[in-house]
Amino acid sequence: MFQAARRFAVEHEWVQDAAGILGNLCFLIGSILLLRDSMKTWGIWLFVAGAAGMTIAACASALVRWNTRLAKPHPASRS
Repeated sequence: MFQAARRFAVEHEWVQDAAGILGNLCFLIGSILLLRDSMKTWGIWLFVAGAAGMTIAACASALVRWNTRLAKPHPASRS
């Protein structure tokens, strides 16, 4: 399961970009909606969605970096 997620993150790097952009947009729109009392519930839910998007983007980015490190030969193994 973990290797499948890592492979997906590496093969589809655009997903982390899309999740990050969507998360940031949710934070921005949620911030604006929190300024009006009648829209606070929507603002809170957009904050939650933004946090989820940013978490997905960060995890995917970490998986890609980890995969890149695994692909490089270890410095101690060189002779």
